[in-house]
Amino acid sequence: MTGVSAVLHDGFAPESLLRLLANPHQGHRILGFGRGSLPLMQLFASEAAEAVLVERPGDLAEPVPHGIQILISDDWTALSLPPGSMGLVVLPPPEAWPRQPRARQQWLATIPRLLAGDGELLLAAPNRHSYGYLRERLAGRQPELAWSPTGYRRALGKAGVNRLESYALERDVSRLVIGVTPLGPVQTRWLVPTPMRIKDKIKHKFGLASELLVRAAPPDSESIIGRLCGRLSAQLPSSATPLKINRLFASAKGKAFVVLRSATREWVVRIPLTAAARTAATHHETMLYALRERMGAVHWLPAVVGSGEVAGIHYQAEQ
Repeated sequence: MTGVSAVLHDGFAPESLLRLLANPHQGHRILGFGRGSLPLMQLFASEAAEAVLVERPGDLAEPVPHGIQILISDDWTALSLPPGSMGLVVLPPPEAWPRQPRARQQWLATIPRLLAGDGELLLAAPNRHSYGYLRERLAGRQPELAWSPTGYRRALGKAGVNRLESYALERDVSRLVIGVTPLGPVQTRWLVPTPMRIKDKIKHKFGLASELLVRAAPPDSESIIGRLCGRLSAQLPSSATPLKINRLFASAKGKAFVVLRSATREWVVRIPLTAAARTAATHHETMLYALRERMGAVHWLPAVVGSGEVAGIHYQAEQ
């Protein structure tokens, strides 16, 4: 089985990798705007205290997933929600934003007031500078509304949303997110990306990724992947310097992989994102221990040098 059906059948939603780039939101209240925010909302809705989707009356075409409440409102700036009540706010792509600039900025300005002190904002949206957007324009077609990384940063910054992080997302043909690369300024936990292929170097240098993830969070509110990196920095005594994230990517079988680097060494971290992947990772670890016991410390056979759990996410580090 291949394609989208296989991805969904395995319980690995297209945005599962993106959970690692956010905070855990167990017990928080979550707010989303429009259907475009649902893919990200669903990553956290099952663990949230409450998940609310704000819809315009004309947009009620399909039922929403179980556990997500609907709030109908023509005016997204006049919601009767208490200030500081949301642990996570998810914005839709700009195609669903108010079209008038003043109305758009008024709506965006309400977001910081809704967020709790440790609250977080997430937005997955198309990139105006991408190849796909340019192709659509050259073909005479009107692509969906999109902004550049700078455009998103400027609009959200004017609304009082600060400390923005931007990531370029890479998907495969089944729409699975298979790779994440931070865009400048590079976050503290990440190494400066060094793409290998010429095409990837051009895309990174000029910010040509098709899709972006934008995140805003307080300075002391570290993402799951950041916490995991910090945990392993303390757990691995052989890492002379703090570990940095070199790469983050995923497989269609529900496993994420992180390549961590110190000044002199490199580690590969397996993160099973589904129950099936967790079973496979446990079997893999057992097999590695058995092989090394029989064959000794051969250089081509990795050793499990750390494992544990961060915010409900299991990991296994190999060297």
